[in-house]
Amino acid sequence: MKAAEVKMLGAVLAAVCLVAAVFVSCKKQPEPKLPSLVNITSSNCPACADIKPAVDKIKEDFKGRLKVIVYDTAKPEGAEKAAMFNIESTPTLIFLDEDGVEYFRSSSIRDPDIIAALINARGR
Repeated sequence: MKAAEVKMLGAVLAAVCLVAAVFVSCKKQPEPKLPSLVNITSSNCPACADIKPAVDKIKEDFKGRLKVIVYDTAKPEGAEKAAMFNIESTPTLIFLDEDGVEYFRSSSIRDPDIIAALINARGR
């Protein structure tokens, strides 16, 4: 093997190693367990539209520390989740801890400061 070929082979191997190292370091890490705020809503519900800005504010304020999940009961998945959570009216906010265990729910809270206080009371 000529010196130029050896040098080229070395460069190729170095590039392969670099790509492999990047791939290994970029592998998707498991998501951390976070508490959740589940908003069961309906696209046909005026009160649900009223609570949307509060939920959006919470989503922004707690970014990276809280999962905010919205289910619309007018859609099949939302109707299924509403039945799973035994929802009687919309909107309903359901507060879940890191293990997915419900610790509070409300169909009347609209104030983002109160919602934040309920989240922070659980240590987040």
